Amino acid sequence: QQEPPYRKDERMTRVVYKKNHGHYFECTGHSNYDQNGKDLVCAAVSTLCCTLANSLMEKGIEPIAYEDGAVVIRTSEEDLETSTIFHTVMIGFDCLAEQYGDYIEIF
Repeated sequence: QQEPPYRKDERMTRVVYKKNHGHYFECTGHSNYDQNGKDLVCAAVSTLCCTLANSLMEKGIEPIAYEDGAVVIRTSEEDLETSTIFHTVMIGFDCLAEQYGDYIEIF
């Protein structure tokens, strides 16, 4: 059973992923699972976002926008390697949402 959150409110991490003539990924919000610096959900989300962004940049795909609490990635690439990168990272997000569904939503 999960411990009660540090701060329970309506804010949470939201991940949107669409594949239609390329890929669209958006991750916004903060999980609020625990205090800053102790938030395991936030750390996992950040790790998955960095993995996605760095993997795409290694391929030369750089239409990536970062803002405080947000990552947006759009690409028209549809090759197998790009699709595999997105698919793999989304498996990680799905696992996170399965375990911590009160703090992260996948759309």
